[in-house]
Amino acid sequence: MREVLRAIGDRATYWYDFGDDWYHQVVLEAVLPANAVAHPVCVGGRRAGPLEDSGGIHSYQEMCAALADPTHPDHSEARGWLEEVYGRFDCDPAHFDRAELNRRLAEIALPLG
Repeated sequence: MREVLRAIGDRATYWYDFGDDWYHQVVLEAVLPANAVAHPVCVGGRRAGPLEDSGGIHSYQEMCAALADPTHPDHSEARGWLEEVYGRFDCDPAHFDRAELNRRLAEIALPLG
């Protein structure tokens, strides 16, 4: 990334899943000495990441609306899909846990030097 993001405030767009078109903005917030951290660190965010194969943004929003409303005509189908694919139904699209994300990011070692 250092070849792309060079100055504080520089931005890059990360395009994930070319079929569903999830775009993420990455912003360089600080430049630390090379030995300051050994893994990526998240400094902020909001909402849970979309589940794999949940479609693009519009499909994901429709699924979230269906899951939030037990009377929605697609509620049972969306819940069944989650249980079939993930073996559970415990997703909360509004949930974001920076500490948990950083625990997971700590498992990714960065090349130092």
